[in-house]
Amino acid sequence: MVYKTTLEACKALNKAGRELFDEIARALRLEKIYNFLKRILKQDKKD
Repeated sequence: MVYKTTLEACKALNKAGRELFDEIARALRLEKIYNFLKRILKQDKKD
């Protein structure tokens, strides 16, 4: 991609960065949920 101005390039980078951050946040939330469920399942097996 070719950007006419530095501002356009910055806007594109900012958008990409935000999307990446959202993906990371989503992945971390899923990992927390996964670990939480794993812990519950372990407790069930002990009982």
